[in-house]
Amino acid sequence: GFERLKKISEEGDLRGARVRLRYRVRAEDLHRVDAVEAERCLIDAGAQEAEVEAVVETETRVRSAEIVTVQGTAAKVEAFWRAKQIDVDEPTRARVFGDLAELEVSA
Repeated sequence: GFERLKKISEEGDLRGARVRLRYRVRAEDLHRVDAVEAERCLIDAGAQEAEVEAVVETETRVRSAEIVTVQGTAAKVEAFWRAKQIDVDEPTRARVFGDLAELEVSA
C-alpha cells in the first residue's frame, strides 16, 4: 500500500508542493490500489496539488511456445491441442485438417 505516504502525511513534509505520484502496477492488481486515498494523503501532507497516476504494466504471455515455433496451420492446431491436453478423435482430426486444407487452397 501507501504506508510511506501515510507517514509523510503525518509529518506534513509537503507544504505547498505540487506532487505527481506515479506508481507501477500490474493490470490484474489495478483494482487493489486506492488512488483517491493516495491523493488524500498527499494533500493531508500539505501538498498544494496532487496527481496520482498508475503506470500499468502489461504482461505478454505465450500460451504454448511450441505454437509459436511450428510452421503451418495444421502443425499449430496440433500444438494447440497438445498444449491444452485436448484429445481429438480420428474422425474429428480428419475433418478439421480437411477443412484447413480447403481454406489454405482457397486463400
